[in-house]
Amino acid sequence: MNPRVEFDLSIFRSNIQNLKDKTKNINYLFPVKCCKHSSVLEIIKDSGFGFDISNKKEFSQIKQYLNNQFISVSGPTSYELSDCKYDNIHIVSNNLESYKENNGLRINFNSNNLFRYSRFGVDYKIIDEDLRNKLTYIHFHSSDYKDMNMCKCIYEEIKEVLKYFPNIKILNIGGHIEHLTFEEGIEYLNNIRNIVPDNIEVYAELGDFLFKNTGTLYSKVVDIRNDVDMQQVTLNFIKMANQRWTYPEYVPKSKNLVKTIFYGSSCCESDIYLETYADRLNIGDEIIFKNISPYSYEWNVSFSGEDKLEYIFK
Repeated sequence: MNPRVEFDLSIFRSNIQNLKDKTKNINYLFPVKCCKHSSVLEIIKDSGFGFDISNKKEFSQIKQYLNNQFISVSGPTSYELSDCKYDNIHIVSNNLESYKENNGLRINFNSNNLFRYSRFGVDYKIIDEDLRNKLTYIHFHSSDYKDMNMCKCIYEEIKEVLKYFPNIKILNIGGHIEHLTFEEGIEYLNNIRNIVPDNIEVYAELGDFLFKNTGTLYSKVVDIRNDVDMQQVTLNFIKMANQRWTYPEYVPKSKNLVKTIFYGSSCCESDIYLETYADRLNIGDEIIFKNISPYSYEWNVSFSGEDKLEYIFK
C-alpha cells in the first residue's frame, strides 16, 4: 500500500460553520501558507473569510478567489505589497525598521517572561508614544503552545496592550490555537472578544484549527525493531519530506498498547514521526493516523528515493 492522506472537506465546512455559529463579532482570516489547494480556497471564499498572506507570490496565488475580502500582509517582506492596488489590503510591518506611515505593526509579548521570545514583531513596551498614538492596526504574534492556562495569560496581556494603543481600530490576534480542542478554541476567541472594546474590530487567523479531524494518513510498516519494553517502527514515508508541521494521532486497533517510536523511512537519525503508545506491530501492517495538518501538503516533496505523498481532498 502506498501511503496517502485524505482530507474530508465536509468536516472542514462543518468546522467553519460551527465556528461562525458559536462566535460573534469576530472576523476570520485564512493563512494562505496553510493550504493553497483550490478546493480549500473555494470554501474559504464562500465562507466570507479574508486571507492572511506573507508576500507578493501568495497574493498572486489567491487573486482568482478575491471579492474585496480583507487581506492582511504580515510577512518579513510585506512592504513589497505597499504599491498594491487592491482596495482592502492591509500591510503589517514586521518591525520598526521596516515600518511605513499608515501601516499596521506586528507586536509580541517579549517583555513578559510568561511568553516565549519571538523574532517576529516588536516588543510593544519599547514603541515610542508618538507611534503608539498613530497606530490603528496591530497584529499579535504569539507562537507559544496554548492551553487554557496560557490563554488566561494572554487575556491579561491583551488588557495591558490595549492601554498602550489608544486609537486602535483593528486588532489581529493571530492564530496558533491548534493545540486547543475545538470547544476550548471557541471559548478562547469569545473571551478575547469580550475583553476588547466593541469599537475595535477583532480578526483571528485560523488554519490548522479549521482542519481538526479532517485529515487521515494511511501508511504501512516497512521495518521494525522490538526492544523489551518498546518498539521502533519505520513507516513508508519520510516525516521531514512528507509530513512536516503536523500533529498526528495514532489510531489503535486494540487496548494492548506498548511504547512506540514511529520513524520515517529516510536514513536520518532525527526522522522521528511520533512517540506514543501503539499496538504491537509487524512488517506489512497497515496503520492509520488522524489529525493530519494541511501544512504537510504544502511541504510535501520527494526525498532520498521516496516519492511525494499522495494527498486527496474530497
